[in-house]
Amino acid sequence: MLESTRIWNGEARSPEQALNIGIGIHAGPVALGRISRTCDNRMSVFGDTVNIASRLQEMTRAYSTDMIVSDELVKMASVHAPSEVYSGRFQPAVTTRIRNRAGLLPIRIAA
Repeated sequence: MLESTRIWNGEARSPEQALNIGIGIHAGPVALGRISRTCDNRMSVFGDTVNIASRLQEMTRAYSTDMIVSDELVKMASVHAPSEVYSGRFQPAVTTRIRNRAGLLPIRIAA
């Protein structure tokens, strides 16, 4: 998504056509289901993991970055691709509050 946005912005003919996106990613269990009252009958995911990812996405504006991920996700990903995780894309973990949640969450902000 970020690469496609960069390409779009490189081809944009005016500043009004430029796009800015924020991505928040967290790891954990989710529930997959269908809301029966909707007309389109699409599947969706629900749960605390989805809510945290949404809050991280919202935080990208405050941190002026395109991506924030939970430190939990980084630890899980590092098992499979350590060179990708620690390639300098993310700053060291910082602990922060998440809107409408008790406690603190360690996050990684994209550099």
